[in-house]
Parts: sequence; structure tokens; C-alpha cells
Amino acid sequence: MLNLDNIRVVFFDVGDTLFYFDGDWEETLKLSIQTLCSSLNRKGFPIEEKFFMKDFSKRMQTYYSDRDESMLEITTSQVLTDALSDYGFEAVDSQLIFDVLKEMYAISEERWSLEDDADETLKWLQSHGYYLGIISNAGDREDVYTLLRQSNILHYFELVQISAESGFRKPHPAMFQTGFDYFMVQPAECLMVGDRLEMDIYGAKESGMASAWITRRSNTIDPKIIAQFEPDLILSTLSDLKTHLQKD
Repeated sequence: MLNLDNIRVVFFDVGDTLFYFDGDWEETLKLSIQTLCSSLNRKGFPIEEKFFMKDFSKRMQTYYSDRDESMLEITTSQVLTDALSDYGFEAVDSQLIFDVLKEMYAISEERWSLEDDADETLKWLQSHGYYLGIISNAGDREDVYTLLRQSNILHYFELVQISAESGFRKPHPAMFQTGFDYFMVQPAECLMVGDRLEMDIYGAKESGMASAWITRRSNTIDPKIIAQFEPDLILSTLSDLKTHLQKD
């Protein structure tokens, strides 16, 4: 039986773990890119919106595919900068890139909601002496921080490790090693909580951590696939963590 008595640090994924998405992702992505194009036009970039929307959508799809395969994070800021460069807009101010992406991400941020049991679980863990951190795959740092701030849970986390800053994506070991180094702990003293078997659970296992797979937003039901990744804990809710981490 798994012994969790030595766990000192609990790391969380963000999307579909602490937050759930309430909406149609494809429609949201389309509206987000449309908002980006409108913002660029307002800021003096004479682009043809329909053409740029189609082109940037293709670039984003390629970006999503490439980053998961390579485990390297090329930020959405870089994707947009490269696109504008190809359209003849060189050396675009980084603050302008930040501003238009913030408008773009605001569309999807409205559709992410904090899980009902997230705050109470984080509060319980903190009150019982656990250190808490975030290890998240995300192409934009500010997008993650906005979600954490808006939901008033940022204060629980001593470390927020985002692939947009790291340059690596889970399950790359560098994403987890940063957490070990920050808290000055061994992998065996850490637990990773996430919804993606191939990223959160596999990455944790390869790094020597315990893992907790949260299933309520997962589409994986094939027992053969689940057995392949061997999560240490399988949880239907975040609040189930309290049962497993309750110390005598």
C-alpha cells in the first residue's frame, strides 16, 4: 500500500484539475482569435482580419501539436511575434504583444471556473502543513496568473511553475525538478495532482514523485491505458485528497 506519510509538498495542474472549462472550446478559440485581430487593427496594424484569422488559427494548431510532441514551450507571444514579422511588422513592442494577448485570453478566462471543492481542499492542505505549488503547461504566463488571482487562490501557492517561463512542458523532468529545487525536497516527498495521464502522471512517475490522477474531467476510460501509467491514487474529486493525506 502506498505510504504518503512522507509527503511535504503537493503540486497541482491547473486546467481540468483546479479549474473546469464551461463552453465550446473551438468556438471560444475562434472568438479569441477574432478578438486578437480586432485589437491589432485598433492598435494600428492594417491587417485583413478574415485572412489573418485563418492564418493565425493554423499557426496555433501547429503550435499546439508541436509543443506536445517536443515537450518544448514556444509561447503564444512568440507565435504572434513571428506571425507579425511574416506580415512585415518587425520588432513589435513587447508590451503591445502582451496587451493584445491579454484581450485574446480574456475570452477563454471568462469560461474557466474554479472547481467547487478547490478552495476548501487547498485551505485544508495548507492548514495541515503541506506546501503547495503549481506545475502547469500553458503558453502564456499572465493567463494562468489571471485565473489564479480572479479565483482568489494564488495566495495558497509558494511556487507557480509555468511552461511559458520554463521553456519546457510536462512531462519533461525540468518542469518537476524546478519544484524539488525550490522547496529543497526529494521527489519522494512530493505528490503531483493532475488530470492528464501522459503529462501529469507519467511525468511525476518518471521524476520519482507520487501521483494522484483526478478523473472527473478526464476522457480516459480504457483500463489498459490507465494501467499503463499506474497512478498511485485515482480520485474523483479534489476533496478526496483529504482522506489520503489525513495524518494520524
